[in-house]
Amino acid sequence: MLMRTYLGASLAVLAAALVPPGARLEAALPAVPPSHVVIVMEENHTSGEIIGSSDAPYINSLAASGALMTQSFAITHPSEPNYLALFSGSTQGVTDDGCPYTYSGPNLGAALLAAGKTFVGYSESMPSAGYTGCDSGTYARKHNPWVNFTNVPAASNQMFSAFPSGNFEALPTVSFVIPNLNDDMHDGTVQEGDAWLKANLDAYVQWANANNSLLIVTWDEDDSGGDNQIATIICGQMVQPGLYPETINHYNTLRTVEDLYGLPPSGSAAQAAPITDIWKGSSTTSFIITANAGPGGSIAPSGAVQVAQGASQTFNVTPAAGSTITGVTVDGAAQGPLQAYTFTNVQAAHTISATFGPPATYVITASAGAGGAIQPSGSVTVTQGGNQAFTITPAAGFSIANVAVDAVAKGALPAYTFSNVLADHTIAATFKQNPPATFTLTATAGAGGAISPAGAVQVAQGGSQTFTITAASGYSIAGVTVDGTAMGAIGTYTFTGVSANHTIAATFKQNPPATFTLTATAGVGGAISPAGAVQVAQGGSQTFTITPASGYSIAGVSVDGAAKGALGTYTFTNVTANHTIAATFTQNSATTFIITATAGEGGSITPSGNVTVAKGASATFTIKARHHHRIRKVKVDGVSIGARSSYTFLDVQAPHTITASFSRKDD
Repeated sequence: MLMRTYLGASLAVLAAALVPPGARLEAALPAVPPSHVVIVMEENHTSGEIIGSSDAPYINSLAASGALMTQSFAITHPSEPNYLALFSGSTQGVTDDGCPYTYSGPNLGAALLAAGKTFVGYSESMPSAGYTGCDSGTYARKHNPWVNFTNVPAASNQMFSAFPSGNFEALPTVSFVIPNLNDDMHDGTVQEGDAWLKANLDAYVQWANANNSLLIVTWDEDDSGGDNQIATIICGQMVQPGLYPETINHYNTLRTVEDLYGLPPSGSAAQAAPITDIWKGSSTTSFIITANAGPGGSIAPSGAVQVAQGASQTFNVTPAAGSTITGVTVDGAAQGPLQAYTFTNVQAAHTISATFGPPATYVITASAGAGGAIQPSGSVTVTQGGNQAFTITPAAGFSIANVAVDAVAKGALPAYTFSNVLADHTIAATFKQNPPATFTLTATAGAGGAISPAGAVQVAQGGSQTFTITAASGYSIAGVTVDGTAMGAIGTYTFTGVSANHTIAATFKQNPPATFTLTATAGVGGAISPAGAVQVAQGGSQTFTITPASGYSIAGVSVDGAAKGALGTYTFTNVTANHTIAATFTQNSATTFIITATAGEGGSITPSGNVTVAKGASATFTIKARHHHRIRKVKVDGVSIGARSSYTFLDVQAPHTITASFSRKDD
């Protein structure tokens, strides 16, 4: 506490001695650039944890003897994108501490080398010069941005042991010094980091104060618990000691170094202003505007803001979530609940403060006439300062006629947004009916079927129209498409609520041919040919021939049970179903009959063939098996009588058949 009190008093006395009340001297960039600049990057502490801390006596002595930037901020979190920002003017889109990353864009090191100057980065505990590994002990590549750039040579990536402590004239034009994780306050304490800085760089600080050189000490980010405010200290022979309250970040620091050496600005440094008021030499007058905000919101910029004489400065007031602006006071005079305030042609010091409270609510009454709707509708509650959007939608056959806001016509708007609501409002939508329109539904059908109605069919807006799809004989519906979209093999389709032209198209496929069975049978005394189950393709024809046996004649032919007479042939045409055909025969008056005798392979029957037998006579048949065969079966008139070696027909009164079959003895 004693250290903080002493330092605060010392800085206040120093600032008062250097500038008149309410104003300060602002210097331009020095005419002669520094011979050398050394930039030291520390880790993860807020400005309040460093400035005035008894744990950092050496750093606070630098702040007292140099320029302390009291409104210095990091760019983001975590560490690595801040290192990239200070070195290249861009976070390169990095949002983590990943490794490795590789880039080839603009950066401070490459710009110095291209301008014929020199650059080296010195990293404590890096295992070897040009090392590209991600970590080694207490060294971390995430804190070494130049190693990521292909346009910075490996020779610029050095261990801290190569820092020319005994010969500072040998330093490059610009160098970075990166302590290891213990000495940069990342893993070690503030006290350890302060002691390391004094032990390793105080000799350079003393030399720089006599040799036109600079030391810049800054932090990558705060401890992630605040607004990312960090300490930035600039020391050197050409620096005017004091407190400098303008808001800066890593891009301003980079732009300052680039401008000192006439380098092209890198990335976002091109939009950042260089630090121009800390240098000894010609000066202009500037004034301090002190800005503060009460609980429940913020003002930006805040704190002691330096403004050049005659210049302007805008302050933005932002309530926190759940709060609203209750008032803004300028130089003690109330200005109302303003979101922004601008000082113009500044000729004196000023103050501005903002207060906040719980937000009020307002009602926006939304209504819609016949023919449409507004959403949301009715009484809509909106928090003070909030926004509310409304969408106006006409019904089918209607269009928006007008939208009135607080009874003032705004035209046929499909949407309207109230912004920064600070009062009650009304919004009303009216609609008009569109003149009736007609639309064309174009219906087509491919080969093999039809669509009805077909062609260009006119339908009134909002109307309906049904189409019927019919396949021709032998075809079926393959598919129906509506506006080019397949709907499947449907038999009907209805357009409803028609509000545009449409197409409907039907396609058909030929059915595969079917087959039908014609069953043909013949009674005793004749035959039908072909006989049995006869397959006929759909639409085909089939002729049957009826033949009586000897001594017989055709008695009748029936088709599907219907008598057709004593036909010798019958033809089915264009067959589309199963059918039957049956023939019957009658015996002619005769004095002889035929007995048909047949033998299969492996033996014989005697007599064989068509044997004529007189009516009433008898006939004997002998069956013999060949060598290695035996009689298997004998059938008389189709009926098996066993394995007989002979059979006699007695008193023959009709035709007969006898058949013999044989088998091998080894079967």
